[in-house]
Amino acid sequence: VCSTGIAMAYLGILLLAAATDCESLDYATVAAAAPGGSALYLKTAFLLILCGYSCKAELFPLYTVGVDANFAAPAPASALISTGLVNAGFLALLRVYKVLSATEVFPWVRSVLLLVGVLSLVVGALFLRRTNNYKRFLSYSTVENMGIAAIGLGIGGIGVWAAVFHVVCHTLIKSSLFLQIAVVRQVYGNYRINRIGDYIHINRVGAVGLLTGMVVLVAFPPSPLFLSELMILKQTIADGRWWLVTGIMLLLCLVIYFFCSRLLRLCYQPRQDELHPSATDRALSWSALSLLAAAIGLGLWQPAFFRELIDRIASL
Repeated sequence: VCSTGIAMAYLGILLLAAATDCESLDYATVAAAAPGGSALYLKTAFLLILCGYSCKAELFPLYTVGVDANFAAPAPASALISTGLVNAGFLALLRVYKVLSATEVFPWVRSVLLLVGVLSLVVGALFLRRTNNYKRFLSYSTVENMGIAAIGLGIGGIGVWAAVFHVVCHTLIKSSLFLQIAVVRQVYGNYRINRIGDYIHINRVGAVGLLTGMVVLVAFPPSPLFLSELMILKQTIADGRWWLVTGIMLLLCLVIYFFCSRLLRLCYQPRQDELHPSATDRALSWSALSLLAAAIGLGLWQPAFFRELIDRIASL
């Protein structure tokens, strides 16, 4: 599926070059010629690129690639997949988004991104409830968060800056949670939600890391995700799209409920009698907490150089 997705993305890039009559795939050349391109070709190219890179960005429709990869990989590798590779897919979509921003099809492009973002939120909310594996659980959380970023691009305005900020901060938070889940695997020998529990009495440092990560990932202050989601909602309200605000809020409430209930279960549910927990690696738990502390720090204060970096990325 991943190979098919990348092939679709490449076909979309070739079609984008053909639509603009460019003999080169140079980004600046294509961007300069895009306003004069065929609307039908530009729309088709964007759909191919979006569907193709969705396997990397963990967005609807090919989000299953990232979920399955995270399930099969060791937890530290899953941390890289759900952050570094996802960010690369998002950046590719952002660059195409910027190319099409000066064309007549741009309002349509934003509408497609809104639809993809909402569908990703729906998928994340539903499967956070249905999955019985903590690694898949965190993977579907990535789908949900990337859906929020896609909605930010679809809204436009300050939503673009908020989407980039959301993705960057999500990198720190999700890396921390995957490393904490690696310690859970060392302790219990599995990731099954209905088989493990009472983690607070086995590894208090790790449990505090998971609970703090839970609060930050569902965007409660001082989470940096609270700022990005607030900016996206503010832009949505400014555009008068109350139906979209209502839908996003309902889906986020479901995500908060399912996410919190599962992690609270891991920390406080009495474990099965036949489980024999192993020794804990508190050094890894402390390392993961440092990433979480950095994310909380960005929620409280964004240095000037960091704001400038986000500005540069958002204006690519």
